Amino acid sequence: MKRIASVFLLVLLVVPPLSAGEHEEQSVVLVSDSDIFYSLIAAPLAYMKQNPLLLFHREMRDGHAQFLDSYGADELVVVGGTLSSSHAKKEFPGTPAEVSLDIARHFYDSCESVLLIPYNMSYYSLSLIATPIACYRHAPLIVYDHNDADIRELLDRLEVRQIICVGNVSIEGFDIVHFSTDEEIYDYLLTIHPENPYMVLANPKDAHPPSIVDTRVEHYHGHMKQIKITVLSHEITLFGNDTETFFFDAPEGIYTLRVYVNVTGAENPFPYMISAYLYHNDSLVTYSFSNAYERQRCYMEVPSIYVEGQYRLVVKLYHGIKGGFFIQRGLSIVDTDFDVDISMQKMSDVHHPRAILSPLAPYLACFREGIVVSAENEVTTKEYENISSGMAGGPWNNPSLHPFINTQVNKTVDMVRGMAARTDSTLVAILGDTVMIPQYYYASTTGDAYVGFGIPSDMPYSLNASLGVGRIVAWDGVDASLLISRSIFYDSIAQGEWLKNFTFITGEGFGETAGIFHQIPYSREMKNRGFDTALYGIFRNGRGYLENQGAFQANFVEYEGHGDWYWMLPSVYGLDYYSRVVDVAHVREYRLNPNVILTAACLMGRLDGIPLESSIAMAFIHAGANAFIGATRETGAEATLELIENAVIYNRISLGRAVVFSNQHTEPPTRYARVLYGDPAFVPYVPE
Repeated sequence: MKRIASVFLLVLLVVPPLSAGEHEEQSVVLVSDSDIFYSLIAAPLAYMKQNPLLLFHREMRDGHAQFLDSYGADELVVVGGTLSSSHAKKEFPGTPAEVSLDIARHFYDSCESVLLIPYNMSYYSLSLIATPIACYRHAPLIVYDHNDADIRELLDRLEVRQIICVGNVSIEGFDIVHFSTDEEIYDYLLTIHPENPYMVLANPKDAHPPSIVDTRVEHYHGHMKQIKITVLSHEITLFGNDTETFFFDAPEGIYTLRVYVNVTGAENPFPYMISAYLYHNDSLVTYSFSNAYERQRCYMEVPSIYVEGQYRLVVKLYHGIKGGFFIQRGLSIVDTDFDVDISMQKMSDVHHPRAILSPLAPYLACFREGIVVSAENEVTTKEYENISSGMAGGPWNNPSLHPFINTQVNKTVDMVRGMAARTDSTLVAILGDTVMIPQYYYASTTGDAYVGFGIPSDMPYSLNASLGVGRIVAWDGVDASLLISRSIFYDSIAQGEWLKNFTFITGEGFGETAGIFHQIPYSREMKNRGFDTALYGIFRNGRGYLENQGAFQANFVEYEGHGDWYWMLPSVYGLDYYSRVVDVAHVREYRLNPNVILTAACLMGRLDGIPLESSIAMAFIHAGANAFIGATRETGAEATLELIENAVIYNRISLGRAVVFSNQHTEPPTRYARVLYGDPAFVPYVPE
């Protein structure tokens, strides 16, 4: 049996791995996010078995159930914990060292080599970029932590001849290859896997949690009562008030300020709309709305770096209807209790990752036959602390921070340039949030603290539009793993008539030029191409109608109109536009097929200065979309989505390449502001 297994593994070393659509069994590898090393252990296993890898946090989410059902999973391999599930399971709980040994014993009969990595965060960066070695050598990854005897027993059992090791380990009787630098790992990787068309940028420092010194919470309770009408676009208060102001003091130091506003009254029948604005010395620091979080709940978060003193929070409520054709009219009747909680979290430094995504880098890189690049050039460094001292907020409201951020971006761009020349990579996946792997800020003649200064962009990573770039980011690592697996295993999970659907949504009726000059003729063209098209313009583009018609259950969803970072406004007409907007509070509850959302609207791709949970782009990703294309700032009329669509549909190229192509033919500000959130290698289904 061992001899047969040895021959099988030797064959695997010279035979290319199966495509994602040819997995050997319907298994899914579920990995606990309680320790980042579990993901590294699981990546070679998932690659060898050609199975999806999904993170979980204590239990599965709706997104897991949707993926497992679409994939047709027969069995779960649970790494690092236990799960409650009706599926058949193999569970491997324990410490990373214990789990790595158990997995090697269970899934390997013999192997030529193993990869050993230390259970030590000081070596995490090296381990991250070395993990693909285990994938490409079809070798188990073993975490060592003073368990030499157990490792020796396993090596003898598997008839291992070579140990590939990060750091130093001394085990007699084996050929040992030690790695102590990035370059040593890359040199070795390129000898065993010379073709690497795909590059994953990851910042291993995102796995280091912020250093929290103290947390202080202040609670306020309020009640508002008011009647207000809107006539001829003018608001007239008949009784009471709908606004309340709160003051709180922040001590000296580095803080993360979090504000929660929760209306406790019933919806009756409309939900209360919350608007909240935070000021320091009359300067707007940040703001948010219930549309950007949950119905009748509002949340915002902002850094405060040595900005002691008084802050002012303004909370405003609206409860009723507002709408009208060109001239607004409305009625708001407010009578409710509400709570305000202000959390002041003191930290020892400014390091504050928004999402831990780097542990997924080897899984993504190897399934795309690529390489991991460690980009440790995040924004939150000591130098940033010095520059931003005395500032509340960040680059969205403090343009003086842009030069430093751009310097950090350029360091990573230089790494991309060097690695692209070395590997002939054509696609770059930015696996990280905009703090750990920042966006470049192009100068803009417009902007303020509300819209945001400058134009955040991922374009520099494309090396002057020569590489296809996509940023893989989500609420957290769990959502990111679902996004990655939906893209890699798209051919297995994307089934059904919805694949032929192409939805067009236009804002403010077909009076917009986008509807007249692009969407109507282009929908006819797509119908001739084999798609089932549907257009939603005036009287048809409200949220309720779109949901009832299944407008978002389409392969491609194109929206052209007005938008912001927390909603799209298909229509501001009718009796009540609050009930017609497509916002985070509702999209987060959708369950979408793995589709593509393309938007030609302002700010729908913005991530800076807002929680990831408040982004309309991230809400669509959370709901199940495979890709979201949007703008990080206000754009002009030169949306040119047709360039992207034609490149994908007629030339069958990936979304990353298609966006690069459009940037080659699009003028600023759109070419700077447009971003792709999703796998740059993803190629959506197109009718034959």
